[in-house]
Amino acid sequence: MARQFNSNRQYFEEVKDRTSDELGWTGLRLSLTRETSNDVLFSRTLTNTLTLELTGTAHHLTQMDGIAAERRTQPGDVCRIPAGVSARFAWDVSEPEQRSIVIEFGSDLFSTYCPERFTGHMAGGHLVAQDYAPSAGLATLMQLLARELDPQDARGPLFSDMLIRLLAIEICETGWSRKPRETAEGIAGDRRFIRAVDFINAHLARHLSLREIADASALTMSQLIQLFRQNTGSSPYAYVIAQRVARAKRLLETTDLPIARVAIDAGFADQAHLTRMLRRHLGATPRNIRLRRSG
Repeated sequence: MARQFNSNRQYFEEVKDRTSDELGWTGLRLSLTRETSNDVLFSRTLTNTLTLELTGTAHHLTQMDGIAAERRTQPGDVCRIPAGVSARFAWDVSEPEQRSIVIEFGSDLFSTYCPERFTGHMAGGHLVAQDYAPSAGLATLMQLLARELDPQDARGPLFSDMLIRLLAIEICETGWSRKPRETAEGIAGDRRFIRAVDFINAHLARHLSLREIADASALTMSQLIQLFRQNTGSSPYAYVIAQRVARAKRLLETTDLPIARVAIDAGFADQAHLTRMLRRHLGATPRNIRLRRSG
């Protein structure tokens, strides 16, 4: 039976040794939370939010701006809530409790830590909404940054500043919508194209169909293809593959995840599929890319 929203708020507790505010982090607030089953309504927030599930599994029902999704979450899953979005979550925890990392941030995160990235189309974009899904790069950086709240594990301001910069860059690269150039259809066409791109980026790790991308962006399939031709010069399929190749390359260069895991997180069927696509598009294998990094 599908999980239903209700008004029973049971348990939500913030757990911390030190706060990110006390550490003087600019543009970012980090909290550690511990929860049991819950049903929470968030009004439209002024800040963007990332939530990483650390421990525990749960049956989650998510609703963001009226779009509902239902799935079982696992440790390592990340949820993205853009500023200004009304969101509601209901979950049944399968274990006694669920522990999470919550990061809230505004645009000053980028202007402080990676101003060279946050210009032009990027500055006109927004955080892409995403229900809980694997996101290895964000998960690794969020866990490392959370350790800085513990005086026993903290490596100091220099290390945390580096982590926050890497986190800001990762958000820009994997979770931020770039404002597209004007299309022949004007503003309405742009908005629908943005919705299509947002949907692809939010669901890159799973199978996607032309029809569901079109439905999510209020387009017919022929209109979707036309908008992609106008804005990217290629088809939706080619755009998806290019994004998956870029994500896989980034994970290979910035993490030590097994290549098979990189393949799944980037949306490829398996390691062999990833290797074929990297050879075709980059002329390199996953191991070649890793060796270049170490070299």
